[in-house]
Amino acid sequence: MDLNFGRAAARAPSPRGAGSSRAIDFSLGAPKPGPNKSEAFFDIRAKNIGADWAQGLAVYWRRHRYYPQQAAQNGEDGTVEIEIVVNRLGRVEAVEILRRSGSPWLDMAAVGTWRNAQLAPLPAENTDPTITIPLTINYLLIR
Repeated sequence: MDLNFGRAAARAPSPRGAGSSRAIDFSLGAPKPGPNKSEAFFDIRAKNIGADWAQGLAVYWRRHRYYPQQAAQNGEDGTVEIEIVVNRLGRVEAVEILRRSGSPWLDMAAVGTWRNAQLAPLPAENTDPTITIPLTINYLLIR
């Protein structure tokens, strides 16, 4: 059985010149996160904290985050918007849900991750006794 379709058609020369590569560059380039943007699953929108302190907040999130087993078993995912109030010493004094995810398990996980958390002390240039930080937490269940 002959699967040969004959000679291959001649290709037109590349408009980029003879020395160019035909490979396509799919790289995203160097990351360009803003000082208060940390990752796809966690968004910090506070303007009154420095980039280093915001990075520490993101590190705390990565170390303590979890996906509730009950939500995973029920196939639940969603976005929770919360506000945390942090005192000068870095203690989270309050956590309030601004927008629920539709899953009580995800809402409880978001609040539970931050309730009574001990973060780094506030930056010296911030003289407020407490700061309020709005956070958006995206719980994504990969199916």
